[in-house]
Amino acid sequence: MFKRFFLCENLLKIYLQRCTEETRSQLLLTTHNALLIDQKLLRRDEMWVAERNNKGESSLYSFSEYKDVRKDKDILKSYLQGRLGGIPRLLLGG
Repeated sequence: MFKRFFLCENLLKIYLQRCTEETRSQLLLTTHNALLIDQKLLRRDEMWVAERNNKGESSLYSFSEYKDVRKDKDILKSYLQGRLGGIPRLLLGG
């Protein structure tokens, strides 16, 4: 049974469960919901993070590009620790 409060996760699970090899197509989803960083839900190559440099330019990185991200590892924890990039930085100007 799906958890009632996790709308994005549940919608993604429903979509993935209804797809077959023949019907699964590309789905582009952007979110700030870190709870979707779960290898039980998506493969590492299906999860990307945006990182902005000091000039304000953004780059995209797949979690599959990181060598220390294994299939048995909790990548949400690594992400929240800032080891995978993409953590928001507030630039306070005066």
